Amino acid sequence: MHSRNVHPGSMSLTRGRHGVGVCLLLIGAAAAAHAQGVRQLPVVFPGMCPREYCCLGEWSTRSASVQVFGQPGDRDRPVAVVPERTDFKVDSSVEVAVRLGIAVVDRAVKAYASSVYDSTMLAPGDTVYLMLYDGEDVFHAVYRGQPLAVEAFWAGPPGMLRPDDTPTYGRVIQDLRSEWWVRVRLSSGIVGWIQPTETLQGLDACESHPLRPNRR
Repeated sequence: MHSRNVHPGSMSLTRGRHGVGVCLLLIGAAAAAHAQGVRQLPVVFPGMCPREYCCLGEWSTRSASVQVFGQPGDRDRPVAVVPERTDFKVDSSVEVAVRLGIAVVDRAVKAYASSVYDSTMLAPGDTVYLMLYDGEDVFHAVYRGQPLAVEAFWAGPPGMLRPDDTPTYGRVIQDLRSEWWVRVRLSSGIVGWIQPTETLQGLDACESHPLRPNRR
């Protein structure tokens, strides 16, 4: 998995008359997304990890306990709690899309500019629905009702930091948001899901960790 050199925060919407226009665009885009067959959120993407090297296997809590839930993205009723300084096993990793990103094309552009295999072109006025960031400025997206890999054609987030003079061909009117969850197996036999935090040991093979990294 490529490391994610991402912008430090999500894009905020400008207020005032421009903000009203953006709100109207968002309302129209949301309706169009449903019409184009974009799946209802949240959407779970198996085998995904936002880190450069993700480890499955033996993890442990450090200085804080961790709540375990029945499904990824579910925070209503924990099924267990892992106490601090406790080992447990992790056997799978997913990312959950919880908010669509919406990008609008202003100038004709190749959907995946650096790909020699995909020649799909985006036309002015087209709308692309961003589902998940895949690293290196490439996104899982939906375009005209079909899945499509899209390379960032806009200025600012989401994606990588870019030089100010980078050509742009459109704009993002709503940033996407996703969450990383992993499935855990506890010594008690309970199986569930946690959202990893920096209080855990073993989640990244770049740490001092004996396990082989599981690269996607």
